[in-house]
Amino acid sequence: MFFHFVEVFSKIAFLEEEMNRLQIQAEEFAPFVEASLKKMKISPKMKVADIGCGTGDVCFAVSKIVGPKGSVIGVDANQTAVKYCKTVAKRRVIRNTEFVVGDAQNTQLPSHAFDAVYSRFLFQHLKNPVACLKEMVRIAKPAGVVMVEDCDLSRWVVEPANRYVEQLWTWYEGIMKAKGSDPSIGKKLYRMFVDAGMKPQVEIYSLPVLRNNRRVWDTILGVLTKIDDGDSRELIQGIESFANDKNSLFVFPLVFRVWAKASRRSAS
Repeated sequence: MFFHFVEVFSKIAFLEEEMNRLQIQAEEFAPFVEASLKKMKISPKMKVADIGCGTGDVCFAVSKIVGPKGSVIGVDANQTAVKYCKTVAKRRVIRNTEFVVGDAQNTQLPSHAFDAVYSRFLFQHLKNPVACLKEMVRIAKPAGVVMVEDCDLSRWVVEPANRYVEQLWTWYEGIMKAKGSDPSIGKKLYRMFVDAGMKPQVEIYSLPVLRNNRRVWDTILGVLTKIDDGDSRELIQGIESFANDKNSLFVFPLVFRVWAKASRRSAS
């Protein structure tokens, strides 16, 4: 069954249900985003880039702060995500944002052009995250701020014990490894910044998902149901049971927030 999940995983990113899941996840993490933007000292008139922008929530939050004289560009390799972002921007009449399909390790954006460069939950999907960090530094101004947030997917809590929830998370971690990326990249970010010649700060946080976070579970179940061909029925029912348990507590994997100024040495 694990290999079945590996096979279908590549299709998930293009599902409407996956866009919904990412949107709900972004909303749940909104308070942490607010803290991140403060730490990057985002202010009016700034130019900001979001690498791996997903459904664009960070871009839209930044757009409010930088104002009409500032600008935000979101880059994502997923055409479905970029189309989603453009649709939202048009509907909300947000004119200081731009969204482009691009390679995180070769964005084609100009060098030393951005006051702040940000990325969240992208590095765990990359085969060469060091190259992405180097690219982020390249496009940042020498005194600009670079921030990366990502997980250590091996650090999570399921209470009470539920083998289906644990199985799903273990499979997801295994899929990352099968794709050649690093599911524990979060804890390695600090060293990556230091190796790049920067002087980073680091913080760690997590998000508890309780029974009343029903919409989180519903979006996860929505994706699983969409890709189910009969093999996942027991898994879906097991997760449903956990989500309905009044005592259920799932603690999201540890998220590492690492940021630093892009020094001239690191930008070279």
